[in-house]
Amino acid sequence: MAHELKRAILARYKSIHAFCRPHPELKRSTVYQVLAGKYAGHAGRQLAAIRAALDGTAPEERKVPPLTADQIADAVQAFKCGECRRLDKQCAACRTQTMREAEVVERLLAGMR
Repeated sequence: MAHELKRAILARYKSIHAFCRPHPELKRSTVYQVLAGKYAGHAGRQLAAIRAALDGTAPEERKVPPLTADQIADAVQAFKCGECRRLDKQCAACRTQTMREAEVVERLLAGMR
């Protein structure tokens, strides 16, 4: 797939460098690594971004399912309990505070959508 994309770029542009110039959203070194098959990261995502730039379309955004305050609180509470050194554990009070914090994070995430 990377070789086909490289051929398509070179058919339209004189070089990979010339392709990257009008696309500042793409890092040149990343494009070279992806097209050479040597990219250490998520190559599929990068290939999609390069293809979208070549086609003149926006890359498909990753959909993140909405998190509820309960899910956030469960994750944070599991971490807190694992790190807790208190002999007189006040789990109910700690859970109440964690839930309040999670509700703030939930509102923040809802505002980003």
